[in-house]
Amino acid sequence: MQDINADAAVKQYEIAREVGRRIVTGIWKAGERIPPMAALKQEFGVAIATLQRAMDHLQDGGFLIAQRGRGTFVNAEAPCLRRFGMVFPALYGAHNWSLLYEALLLSGRAHSAHEFVFYFGLGATQDPTEHARLVRDVETFQIGGLFFAVNPFELKGSSVLADALPIPRIAVMSSSGGYRDILSIYPSLESFADLAVERIRIRGFRKIAFLATAHHPASLLDRMRRTMAPYGISIPDRWVQGVPWTDPVWAHNCVLNLFDPSVGERPEVLVITDDHLVKGAMDGLRAATLEPGRDVEVIADINMPSPTPPVPGVTYAGADIAALLEHAVMMVESRRLGRPHARSVTMDALLFDFPARKQT
Repeated sequence: MQDINADAAVKQYEIAREVGRRIVTGIWKAGERIPPMAALKQEFGVAIATLQRAMDHLQDGGFLIAQRGRGTFVNAEAPCLRRFGMVFPALYGAHNWSLLYEALLLSGRAHSAHEFVFYFGLGATQDPTEHARLVRDVETFQIGGLFFAVNPFELKGSSVLADALPIPRIAVMSSSGGYRDILSIYPSLESFADLAVERIRIRGFRKIAFLATAHHPASLLDRMRRTMAPYGISIPDRWVQGVPWTDPVWAHNCVLNLFDPSVGERPEVLVITDDHLVKGAMDGLRAATLEPGRDVEVIADINMPSPTPPVPGVTYAGADIAALLEHAVMMVESRRLGRPHARSVTMDALLFDFPARKQT
């Protein structure tokens, strides 16, 4: 008797999985009436009682709606049609929690069309409980798409990275990352560099300092130098500094040394390629008795919406993360429904200006 019950339970689970797959992939569309019980009983080869229990489970889970005398319909509010998962490698508020993650979290919480479910701590040191929750939600179609805050290479071996997973996935990474079925979207550092150069050129500056993080490629600095060269603008090696983004306090010392009045010649512009370094850099400027926007032109990276107040006088260029997330949702929905879509998209940086402090 136990074996019969166990076999029926397995079949119920398989039916529920197949129905979820048909809904998430658009085979059965929102509001559409599904085949009658007799046809499903024949298709799945199960007893009517087993099928009914599977249908009851799907109705309880919000996937289907039964209407007396009319049939059973796909619920337009099914979890896999309105919920997306967002996966972060870091625990919320941990040392390696980045401002990009915070901007994504804020944008996900504010998204009007979809509910985002958040999973934290799925990086190099994985939270096994959180990973089990993610796998369970994927396998039971509690979410209709997955958004990875970074390249998910640290989840290698997890079923959520398996090829041909019915749930579409997208990651914030500069290319496909070697994954056949994972889309990519990325805020363009190159367009940040181009905006910075254009700003510098228009305003007639010639002496430029560059503050970056170790994870940014040297090609970013090379691009700025190549673009500036025709206008007689250069970035001397002695004015190029690098700081780990996880230890931004060191930006204070780097900037203080760059603008030390005892050195003699000082930069006119400070370009900061990572928003984590801005606070420390501004502390260093003020320690040198300089104000951004008044004494020094500062052009800094930002991810909007930013959880930290913008510094007056700093010109910010960076990603509109809310727009990036909206575009990612469109790509995932197109993939889910089999519509034409790009596999990889780069989002250009935008300029954000904030007024300088008034002199007192």
